[in-house]
Amino acid sequence: MLKIFYLITITITAAVLFVIGCNKSSPPTEPPPDEVKKDTVSTTVKDVTHRSVSINVQCTMNNLQWKVSLYRTLNGVDTLVAFFPVTVKDTTIIDDNNGNGLMLDTEYKYYAALTDTAGKLQEKTEPITAKTLAPTSHNFTWQEFTIGDANYPSNLLYDVWGTDENNVWAVGGVSINGQTYGALHWNGSEWLPDSGAAGGYAIYGFGANDIWIVGGRVYHFDGIKWNWVDGYSSGGQNFPIDTVLFNNIPYTFIWGTSSSNLYLGNQWGKIIHWNGTEAKVIYTLNDARVTSISGNDENNFIITAISYVTQSKTKVIKVKYGSWADISNNEIRAIYPMASAVSNEQIYIGGNNLFSYQNNRWDYIPLNIVGHIEDIFIEKTNNIFAVGSLSVVFHYNGIDWHEYTELQTDMGSFSAVYSTPAKVFLVGRSENNSPKLYIGTK
Repeated sequence: MLKIFYLITITITAAVLFVIGCNKSSPPTEPPPDEVKKDTVSTTVKDVTHRSVSINVQCTMNNLQWKVSLYRTLNGVDTLVAFFPVTVKDTTIIDDNNGNGLMLDTEYKYYAALTDTAGKLQEKTEPITAKTLAPTSHNFTWQEFTIGDANYPSNLLYDVWGTDENNVWAVGGVSINGQTYGALHWNGSEWLPDSGAAGGYAIYGFGANDIWIVGGRVYHFDGIKWNWVDGYSSGGQNFPIDTVLFNNIPYTFIWGTSSSNLYLGNQWGKIIHWNGTEAKVIYTLNDARVTSISGNDENNFIITAISYVTQSKTKVIKVKYGSWADISNNEIRAIYPMASAVSNEQIYIGGNNLFSYQNNRWDYIPLNIVGHIEDIFIEKTNNIFAVGSLSVVFHYNGIDWHEYTELQTDMGSFSAVYSTPAKVFLVGRSENNSPKLYIGTK
């Protein structure tokens, strides 16, 4: 009985203490503060020219009110190049010193800074270095090559392309001892005829074993032979392999980033995309002939065309991430306008004269042109060639344009040009209707 009494007493006491403890007033517990997610920023050099540097800036977007500043440093002095919100996220800034140009052959440093809404610095990148290009020489020694039968109307080389100075292809039509060849191959010491691809009008490639020729047919070179891609012959008739490719000949130009990402322009203003296995018409320029396609990556390229209705009216289409914009300039007039892209934001257009398009602005480059520019090749921005009718040849070395008057003729023309750092290859038609071939060596 005594044990039961003690047990009841202990139980009641514990209960009272528990109730008293629960009635005590305790201060509220503060929740931990939310962790502030900081943004990060990075910079990389995308491109350099003789007068500009292109810097890619990427940043996260945790704090949408934060700002990004890009600075250029020279001799310890910082200059603000660009200022924009983090919501831009990924952009490439072309620093050309507000149109005045950077100094030639000069090393610059760049860094980006992140600031919050109060203007307080939150992050700063390590400096990256970029050096503008030095000018090159205008001095070339020219060698002419006489190939093919004279006074043969179909003798004309339309285009030229190569992997290096010892592997260059020229396409068109060449009659040698009465036999017509569709291509000539330069092996470093001589031009050799090749009959594997006929009716070629344009050429482009991605390596010695990966070259495309288009015109009346579509051919691909695999390093051994030229393969007919759009069709095949049987019983004296031609049949399609790919209906879209086959039905849209003749083609006038080809460009791409790989053999699974090619763009072909044709006589009727259509742009055809080849993905490596099949073709698709992706755009049509009404009443126009495509004359060139040029770009730097699969999301940014330029198309030029000439109107059938108004022969001198040039169309210029800029393609950026699937958006097609007409940026034509009424001052550009030519039978075969030609575009060549330096970068996604800088383009040269040849026609009745030479024009440049950069930062959404057209500029006129006055050259002493009697006829018109038919082709432009940009090896680097300090090594640019422009060629055209009456065999005009111009070279830009990073400072000025030089005309090689010793090559100019009253008849004939250069229709295409390809350049390496040390050599330049010119092709076209001579005054006596024979193929025109020149190689210039520094």
